[in-house]
Amino acid sequence: MKFINHKLHINYVYFISILVFLIAIAYYHFFALNNFYLFIYSLFQIIIELTCMLLIGRWIRQKKISLYYIFIGLCFFLFLLQTANFIMVILMDSTLAYAYNNLFSEGINAFFITLRTLNLKPFMLILIPFVALFLPLIGMLVYFLTNKISQKNPLILSNKHLLQALVVIVGLVISADYFITSSLPVNNHLTFKKRVPLMFTFFDPAPEKITLAKPLSSLPKEPEIIQAPLPFMNKKPNVFLFIIETLRKDFITDEIAPTLYAFGKQYQSSKISVSAANASHISWYSIMHGKYPLYWKQCKKNWSKGSLALRLLKKAGYKIEVITAAELSYFQLDQVMFGKNHCSIDQFIECENYSSMQPWKRDQVVMNTLKTRLTDQGTCYIVFLDSTHSEYSWPDNFPIKFKPVCDGIDYLAIGLSKKSLPKIINRYKNAIHYVDNLISDFINTLKSKKLYEEALIAITGDHGEELFEQGALFHGTHLNTFQTQVPLFIKLGNTSPLLSTSQIGAVSHTDIFPTLLAHLFQQEFPQWFDGEPLYKEERCPYTITAYQSSGKSPHYFYIHNGTYQLHLQFDKTSIFKQKVINLIGIHNQNNTPIHPDQHKEYLQRQFANVFERVF
Repeated sequence: MKFINHKLHINYVYFISILVFLIAIAYYHFFALNNFYLFIYSLFQIIIELTCMLLIGRWIRQKKISLYYIFIGLCFFLFLLQTANFIMVILMDSTLAYAYNNLFSEGINAFFITLRTLNLKPFMLILIPFVALFLPLIGMLVYFLTNKISQKNPLILSNKHLLQALVVIVGLVISADYFITSSLPVNNHLTFKKRVPLMFTFFDPAPEKITLAKPLSSLPKEPEIIQAPLPFMNKKPNVFLFIIETLRKDFITDEIAPTLYAFGKQYQSSKISVSAANASHISWYSIMHGKYPLYWKQCKKNWSKGSLALRLLKKAGYKIEVITAAELSYFQLDQVMFGKNHCSIDQFIECENYSSMQPWKRDQVVMNTLKTRLTDQGTCYIVFLDSTHSEYSWPDNFPIKFKPVCDGIDYLAIGLSKKSLPKIINRYKNAIHYVDNLISDFINTLKSKKLYEEALIAITGDHGEELFEQGALFHGTHLNTFQTQVPLFIKLGNTSPLLSTSQIGAVSHTDIFPTLLAHLFQQEFPQWFDGEPLYKEERCPYTITAYQSSGKSPHYFYIHNGTYQLHLQFDKTSIFKQKVINLIGIHNQNNTPIHPDQHKEYLQRQFANVFERVF
């Protein structure tokens, strides 16, 4: 009671400044989404946040004044974390927790690898720890100075009045949650939740539930390579697999990438070709293993010998060479793809001085290395290129085709204003154009050495790239067309069968190696792969694309039938024990959600046997 009735001066200059700042953030979200309810709800949460801070601070101040100033410093740090979260949301439509999981889910080593893969400038890498270290001290200093100003005209408030205000506001928020927020569609609620100051609501809408006949089967025990002899091959034509970072399918045009465009016109696998995930590590897994992306964590944990497809090629007498500009130790994917100590391949060549070499230079080195290692036959070359990853790069002396361009990406500026977006898009186009030139030069080399006709060549992107079409920049944040549709072109020697594009829905990364192996060995291996040969007459019409979940098993994904996307989510990451799955929504090819009232109809008509076919 003594604490409740206690009256104390309040540093109103400091707290009103924070209040105004947080209201400005809430107003930006209201302006961006035109959602007045979001704005009012955010105001209530801001008042709850500041009132709790005042009450806790007063209680600490009664105990020890030095602890109070430490508390003020930590609160200032938390307020600035909210600012960083605001920037994350407006830039990538994701929260700071998303970034934290990406950076730290696999330990400190993965943290530094992730920073390098982002191609951040050195200034940004130095600024981040500096800011984190000194922000609490700055907060204490600001509070001390503003407190002196506010004491000239003191404002006295009792804890009783603060508690009364807190109870009333919390009651209003709970009521609003119960009657309004919980009735929002699931996707709208997720957008809403990311933008309110405390990033939570008391009541969440209940998603539609689908009961499965049986849980998703676990990944089987890692098999030994088959003992029976493989079919004899008179020739072992070279196999080339190019995996290009962040390559969005609709940017493969005659203007941006003429070589890839012409190659795709001749060897396009399907009108709808999707990545296995909206992030590199899961897509790399599915490409190499021919398995659905949901299994990548189990494979990482329980398998040690790498890709079965590569082991089959080795058993048939192929030499496997990996030449990479990308850092494949990201999430230990080099071990997942190529086995412990790279036991399933013969040569692993990566660029030296990775952190100090620009992505375009690494790509140049990789392609030059590839040309020096060409053999007449019997080699499978797996090549990773990186120029098209943020921040998109090309040599200084490379002719810039798309202008104007920005020198780099100002993340804060692009989040607040989209004026520089055309310049960023032009950066992306120029990087694709540069990679296209590298591919063109290589194809010409193959032709000059008379190695092109018989070669098997597969070209794909590991995922796409969103450019604020649905509120995010880059990738790894949305399961939409922009982040998941990629080129998938496969040339099967000089006698490529006509791919049955009229008979298939969507094709995926999981189909690449099953297609290559079926052509080489003239037989399929359905017991080992989820993907199927592209020219198979009766293909499974469904593909699976997962939302990246950092180091955890993906539990949010969509199933694509070539026309519609069925968005689903398991409640937990232990996805192999659940018989109930949440239906998040059904979207068409333009990413427009189908109204929930029509879900039952579309499930019956478009996805009638989906779970039996893919689970």
